[in-house]
Amino acid sequence: MSVKAGMIIVYSLEGLHELNSGIILASFAFAFYRSYRAGREPFLAAFALLIFALSILPTPLHGTGVWGIVSLAVTYLYLLRIWGKDTETTMLVLVALGFMMLNIAVGLRLSGRL
Repeated sequence: MSVKAGMIIVYSLEGLHELNSGIILASFAFAFYRSYRAGREPFLAAFALLIFALSILPTPLHGTGVWGIVSLAVTYLYLLRIWGKDTETTMLVLVALGFMMLNIAVGLRLSGRL
């Protein structure tokens, strides 16, 4: 089999960590937009988006797990509040929650704690 352009995949944990952050941020942005337009928990959606955005900034607490736990808690609260009201927004938040847990595990692996 010959190697064609675009067939080589480079695996790095740092790249996976950044990709997960982008997926989470996009999921939160769409969930916030849908919540805002529907009038279902728009402030909690904005708070979840803000907490996650703060968690990816290079602050002294970045990498300690504090932001990850706070972000998980706020996201879970948001999920509980919208559960059963809007299926699409619920799925977006579930995607964000799943990738957030994966991102925390990858971050712990990168720091050598896992």
